[in-house]
Formats: sequence, C-alpha cells, structure tokens
Amino acid sequence: MLSGRDFQLIVQEVKERKIASEKVVIDTKQEGLPQISDSFKFRIFSQHQMNRIKFGFFFDRFQNRATYVVNSDMYRDGEFVAKDLLGPLPDQDFALGEPFQLLIMTRPNKNPEAGQLGYCEVAQGNVDIPEWYEKYESPFFS
Repeated sequence: MLSGRDFQLIVQEVKERKIASEKVVIDTKQEGLPQISDSFKFRIFSQHQMNRIKFGFFFDRFQNRATYVVNSDMYRDGEFVAKDLLGPLPDQDFALGEPFQLLIMTRPNKNPEAGQLGYCEVAQGNVDIPEWYEKYESPFFS
C-alpha cells in the first residue's frame, strides 16, 4: 500500500553506460513535503530553451521545478526531447523500494537511410537505456 509513504524523484545523467551525475529533485521525507495519499498521481511538464530544459513536477499538494543545462556540444537546439517511458499506458506498476524510470531526455536516433531523426521507438515506452545505447550507440542520456 502506498498511502502514507515518502518518495524521491532522482535525475541521473548517463554517459557511456555509466551514471555520470545524480541529483535528488524531490525527497518528501527530507523536505517535509506531503506523503503519498490514496494514490500516487503527478504530471511532468518540460520546456526547451536555448541550451536548457526545464522540468516541472506537479503533484496534488505541491510542485517542484528544475532547470538543467543541455550540453550544446552534443545537442543542437531543438535536437533533443524529453519523452515519458510509459508509452500509451496511463498507469505504471512498480516495486516498492526499487527505482524505476519515468522519462528520458535524449537526442534522436539518426536514420541515415531515411535522412531523418527519429524518436518513434522511445515514444513507444519502456525503453531500456543499456539496450538503447547498444542499438544506437548514443553516448548520453538524462
């Protein structure tokens, strides 16, 4: 049961398949924020700016906003995207006490044959980052 539990939201930067940095965005226990009530629902909004991406985490009784600098050597403006990893699913099952992925910020996989950039596969949800790295050899994820 989730009711009355604390939680954390953690942002990880992954480079070359290793966690390069980790930042706790929300820790309800440390910050004295409201615990989970009868359900755990929230929304995440993202906004792209010049060499930055902003995230807003909106819960029933509080919100948190965070801004991250985007590495302009790796991403040209407009060539990165934040995608949820649930795909078309409205709900996600997860194990208590175990971390799980909610979204990914990534540049597109390039398809030289088609001459385009693509996000289709990541938009379908449930992307496994190590598998994504192997398939597209993308060195950077957040």
